[in-house]
Amino acid sequence: MSQNAEALQRSARLYPYYALCSSANFWQPVFFLYFIQYLSLAEVLRLEAVYYMAVVVLEVPSGYFSDVVGRRVTLIISAASTVVASSLFLIGDSFSVFACAQIALAAGMAFRSGTDTSFHYDVLSVLNRESEYDHREAVVARNAFAGSALAALIGGLVASYALHLAYVLSVGVAIVAFMIALLFAEPPQQRVSSERVGFISQIGHCLRYLHQPALHG
Repeated sequence: MSQNAEALQRSARLYPYYALCSSANFWQPVFFLYFIQYLSLAEVLRLEAVYYMAVVVLEVPSGYFSDVVGRRVTLIISAASTVVASSLFLIGDSFSVFACAQIALAAGMAFRSGTDTSFHYDVLSVLNRESEYDHREAVVARNAFAGSALAALIGGLVASYALHLAYVLSVGVAIVAFMIALLFAEPPQQRVSSERVGFISQIGHCLRYLHQPALHG
């Protein structure tokens, strides 16, 4: 087996652990209580607006970045952004710091969204194991949901002693996800056409879907 094939086999083995760590949001059941310690209710609601606006702005560019630069680099950026976000939440005590954390959290989500499953498929495809994808991805999703629920339970329990402990655990698991992403190997690009579609063209293609009646509700 070639060195590249061995690296891709390692990536296939590590991917379920990456997915599990990426979905373990220990802060999820207590973030509102945590924010309200430092901010007014109006500021907390504005923080949520910052997060969702950042997700909207970053979602399409992150997908384009993943296609052009590579899945591995995109997942590393996602994991690094989540480490930054969790760390800022942990040390922050003002709206500006928490807003930066929300933007970093949105970047972590946007750069992972779609890239993780594409990476998984690309790795299996190069290894001629694409027939395993459906089953493997179903198992990964099941374990990620279970891990997310368990993380929420643990986060709530430790937060009953001190709210910041949920973010301590979040920093730890984000670092683990980042370290796993560093061990991934980049699957060879699967070129689907002789001419790469431009970023502006992709945005126009997405906007054309707004004409579909099903999206008007």
